[in-house]
Amino acid sequence: MALFAPERREAYERFLGALRLERDFWGELHKLAEVQGRGEEVEQQRLDDFPRSPMGELMQALDEVRRVARTYAAISSAENIVRLFADMATASRAAITEPGPNDEITWFLLQRFQDDREREFVYAYREDLGLGPPVGAPKQYPVVERPWPLDSAEAVVRGQFLAGGGRGDAGGS
Repeated sequence: MALFAPERREAYERFLGALRLERDFWGELHKLAEVQGRGEEVEQQRLDDFPRSPMGELMQALDEVRRVARTYAAISSAENIVRLFADMATASRAAITEPGPNDEITWFLLQRFQDDREREFVYAYREDLGLGPPVGAPKQYPVVERPWPLDSAEAVVRGQFLAGGGRGDAGGS
């Protein structure tokens, strides 16, 4: 169990650090989209000073997780997190090019999915390292009570809100 545990722990912590940087980046990008959505001019200096995406670091961290993880749960949860960032890119592109009434709903859902997937990753990596759930975690950790399983909810958002480059038939008609 302890074989390469420090290396695995470092890889998992690097992935979480890169994840937090990427989430911060997308939060700032979303703020820019909101400004543009209100019809306000975004100052050129703000655009020039905007940081580059840390996605490269997240992908390197994902590759490292794939290399050192002992469980499929740790790998698949990390991959699902990265997949959600692709969904966020699709949603953001649609919100900027074709603003719609569901943009904030889509953004909210993607943020909650990220929260759930991050909990799954933390649980999986702690299990891989033999640490068990975090101290004070709820009894059902990492599962949050939801009306639908996370995979199903993500599929609905991808199919309804993100289909066709960002504009699906969200009304279902």
